[in-house]
Amino acid sequence: MGLYLTKPETAKLTQSGEVFDFAYASTALQGWQIQQDEFVIIKEKFDQDNCLFCIVEQYGGVEYGKYIQDHIVEALINDQEYKQKNYDKAIVGLYERLDNQLKNQFKESTSYQGVTLLLTLITNENIYVANAGLSRCVIRYDGKHKVMTVEHYPINDLEKQRILAAGGEVWENRLNAHLPYSRGLGNFEYKSNSNLDQGKQLLISVPSIKYVDKEDTELILMGSHGFWETWTNNAITEVILERIQQGKALSDILETICDSIVAQNVESEYGKDNISSILIYFQRGQKKQVI
Repeated sequence: MGLYLTKPETAKLTQSGEVFDFAYASTALQGWQIQQDEFVIIKEKFDQDNCLFCIVEQYGGVEYGKYIQDHIVEALINDQEYKQKNYDKAIVGLYERLDNQLKNQFKESTSYQGVTLLLTLITNENIYVANAGLSRCVIRYDGKHKVMTVEHYPINDLEKQRILAAGGEVWENRLNAHLPYSRGLGNFEYKSNSNLDQGKQLLISVPSIKYVDKEDTELILMGSHGFWETWTNNAITEVILERIQQGKALSDILETICDSIVAQNVESEYGKDNISSILIYFQRGQKKQVI
């Protein structure tokens, strides 16, 4: 068993706002962990038309998460694909660019650190969701639930094939018996084989990415790994929609759900991680949602 607090820290950092045709809220709490090493990033109308929502989970420190928080917008808007509105290509390039920036910025002093990154970009027409790591995004789209992310566990077939081909191993569902994820930024000791392209290393920064029409999207729910441990996708989104219809504030809905996830005692199997979440609800002419 790892090191935990003697009782969970349930104080929450909550944000909320309203922009264009949607309202949003986010909340994060430390839980049983020794420190809060997750970062929620919200950038409203960062280039007038688009909005960015991210969850960063840091492993082994906080420096990388802070850097991404401060530099992600600059790294995105300076991309030529982004300027040409090729947003899917721009997002894939963003992950590689941030990875290289972290390596150049911190050199060897923090090479053991790593982060996973879940990103949602909302444009005038589409919603793009990218993920490298174990976070998850579920949306309500055209009246149905839709999972927008792939969770990159080393045990997954494609991930395991790449790891084994690169000379690594998967032991107890972990990359080289250590990392619980197979895609992410940082952890450069797993990306140092000079005989392999970056896309064939033990650990890669290439995200999975999907997009949908904004017009048919009703709700977006993003959560760190710890957020999804005790709820199914359908159950949690149904509860959220029901409480929205009851007129409850988005921030209150998220805070109540996060409280329900925290383990009652340290012996519990689930509910001991940091918990971070973002909820986005499209109003479209409806009565404005309390945030």
